[in-house]
Amino acid sequence: MTIAIYFHTIFEGIAIGVQSNITGFLGTAVAIGFHKWADALSMGCHYKSKNVSKNLSYVLIMVQAVLNVLAIGLGWLIESEGDLV
Repeated sequence: MTIAIYFHTIFEGIAIGVQSNITGFLGTAVAIGFHKWADALSMGCHYKSKNVSKNLSYVLIMVQAVLNVLAIGLGWLIESEGDLV
């Protein structure tokens, strides 16, 4: 499940990063932000049901946070290439 959420996070970040105007960026970011609670809840419940330690849970959640930032950066790179993509 963690890997699936990570892939989901990457595509969300790319979707934010490729926005070429503030309206598209804000609309996408708000839409993604409104469902992030479901990601967090499902990850927390999954880790709890699998008896994952708190420290490992924190690390896995921090990896997701870093993936968000990296994926937005990847989206910016894709957007900066313009018509090449």
